[in-house]
Amino acid sequence: MLIISGSAEYMAENEKFTKGDRHIITLFLQNGELEDNLDNIENFLVNLGWDEILIEQTEWVADNSTIEHSILQQAYAKAETQGISLVAFNEPMACAA
Repeated sequence: MLIISGSAEYMAENEKFTKGDRHIITLFLQNGELEDNLDNIENFLVNLGWDEILIEQTEWVADNSTIEHSILQQAYAKAETQGISLVAFNEPMACAA
C-alpha cells in the first residue's frame, strides 16, 4: 500500500470544512506507483472538493501492522477494498501552527 502525505485546499462548501482552508491529508493507494496514478489521485481529490494539492511524502507499507491510529487503520482497510481512500485532518493548517 502506498501512503501519500501532504496538504490540500478545500474548495467546496459543507459543515466539516471551510472553503479556502488548507488541511493535512493522507491518501492510501492500493496499487501502482505515484507517478502512474497522479491523474487518478487528482481526480479523486477534486471530486471530493480538494484542490491545490501538495504531496510532501510517500511511503510503501506492506501491511497495516505499523499503523497505530484507528482512523488511519480504517482508511487502509477502505483502500484495500476500494483502491484509494483519504483522511483529511479536521483542523486547518493555520489553526495547527
